Amino acid sequence: MGATLLAYLLAVVLAVSGALKLRSAARLGIGLLPGPLLEMIVAVAVAASPLMAWDLPIWLLVGAIVLLVASSTHHALLLRDVRKRRRASESVRLEAHVRYLSRPDSEH
Repeated sequence: MGATLLAYLLAVVLAVSGALKLRSAARLGIGLLPGPLLEMIVAVAVAASPLMAWDLPIWLLVGAIVLLVASSTHHALLLRDVRKRRRASESVRLEAHVRYLSRPDSEH
């Protein structure tokens, strides 16, 4: 009972994590990432294992957790790069706007 509950809980965490990462990657234009896709595939495999009466090896559970941590770290690094690019482009636009407003011949 305990292992089955653990398997279902891990499957839900993997599926939700993968879906949220895919959604944020699509909204930010990062592209299709292999980590979240693999998370969702592993979530289906982990969730199906108790239903099929498979004995879930401990290495599969550990591997799924390692995949979750690695994918989350990679996604966080990608989001950090997106934020840096956005911050840089916003400061360039602000600087151009201030220059435009401070021109003596501009009529605003």
